[in-house]
Amino acid sequence: MSLLFPGRSRAALVVCLLLAARPVLAAEPAVRVDLGAGVHLDLVLVKAGTFRQGSPAAEAGRGDDETARDVTLSRDFYAGKYPVTRGQFARFVAETGYRTESEKGTSGGFGFDGQGLVQRKEFNWRSPGFAQDDEHPVVIVTYDDAQAFAQWLSRKAGRTVSLPTEAQWEMACRAGSKARFYQGASDDEARTIGWFKQNAGNGTRAVGQKKPNALGLFDMSGNVNEWVLDWYGPSYGDAAVADPLESRSTLSDKPRRVLRGGSWATHPRVATPTFRNWDLPARRQIFSGVRLARDLDAHLHIDMESLDSREAIAELVLELLAEEEFREGPSAGVVLQAYLRDSPELLDRLVDWSRGTPRSRPLVVRLVKGAYWDHEIVEARQHGWESPVFEVKAESDRNFEVLTRRLLDARPAVRVAIASHNLRSIAHAVAYNRSAGAPDGDLELQVLRGLGDDLQHALAARALRVRTYCPVGDLVAGMAYLVRRLLENTANESFLHEQAAGRPIEQLLAAP
Repeated sequence: MSLLFPGRSRAALVVCLLLAARPVLAAEPAVRVDLGAGVHLDLVLVKAGTFRQGSPAAEAGRGDDETARDVTLSRDFYAGKYPVTRGQFARFVAETGYRTESEKGTSGGFGFDGQGLVQRKEFNWRSPGFAQDDEHPVVIVTYDDAQAFAQWLSRKAGRTVSLPTEAQWEMACRAGSKARFYQGASDDEARTIGWFKQNAGNGTRAVGQKKPNALGLFDMSGNVNEWVLDWYGPSYGDAAVADPLESRSTLSDKPRRVLRGGSWATHPRVATPTFRNWDLPARRQIFSGVRLARDLDAHLHIDMESLDSREAIAELVLELLAEEEFREGPSAGVVLQAYLRDSPELLDRLVDWSRGTPRSRPLVVRLVKGAYWDHEIVEARQHGWESPVFEVKAESDRNFEVLTRRLLDARPAVRVAIASHNLRSIAHAVAYNRSAGAPDGDLELQVLRGLGDDLQHALAARALRVRTYCPVGDLVAGMAYLVRRLLENTANESFLHEQAAGRPIEQLLAAP
């Protein structure tokens, strides 16, 4: 997508947002998402490539719907290292108040009564009918329950998290293997990698106890069936395809979703990488669970710091992001400048728009002090206009803190990124976020590469979420941008100098 920016377009800077406290040269082989309260979720990188989906016609236990075909996945992605656990799902419920379909319904879920599968009101993810702890995979979750968890995790991760496609799941499970199971071909060999009816007993087992596959993914076979994104059809054909996703719900007698992996209550033959289980999306089964995938997609951020083109850019961007074509992505955001006097009104517009616009990922609002203070002052005076910016730095700093609090209070309608090198401003954002009871991972801090290196390392050392950014574009505009940032950093240098000179910390941290 190409956007033509009106006004002083050559002076606009493109801000490249990098994913960590240092430049990202390649995807990390594994990432960890902080869910708060000491709970985390691990994901493992799966590289793009081509594999043979389905099974050979002569393979033991082969289903008629396991047609072999060549599948190319064009993009790397991350897959959950384990199925989603009770502890992870409990964090989601504690933070959101979410109630699963089995809890909301009058008939409950299908649980285990000691003899077999029975539907009762008291059966749900908290009480499936057998003992579980936080390390067991969560069960009795429907397709929609799984999607709700994924949407919450997307906000935590700052990236799109979803159920995997059927092809992604199978590629991740195989991990390059062409065997019947990723560890051998016999049922005895399958029991070294998963929990089944023959070795699990009456219930799930804690994740991660069996052998992982070559990617380091556990419990891909057995323990719990795992929902995927695809609708079920009796055949997906034998033609080679790229990035397949079955979006048609009319290919079977009823609209059914695919599940993969087998479970503690089934035979190993239904836990091969190719076996295609299916169920109604709202079915509340004791052997149905979740494994998630995360895209390595880019984030589109529009820097609209030039006042003369800000309104046009804002209206264009919000209009495009509201269109159905873009509601599932890309992840996108805009900038809010605290030195502009009308920034509170713009914040109201952005929050109202985000609350009223159905998108899979909330709008990111990146709060900055502002890079063109001198230019805006000069241009206003030349035309005899009222200055659009605060002319006293303390007023900008005060407004920055007010906007910080309002943005953090507006979650989850927006995601918040605080871009500053001012120690007081950063400390204020972190303290307010914690006072609201939100985990540190809910707040993104941003610093400029080359000017905030020491600060970024200090923040990262305290396990705070920090992102570096760098200006790219016209040299003259870039120099003006860097001078403005140098002026802001000078305030920090003065802070440190005066602290070393003995000025009381209470005065240095006083509200602006």
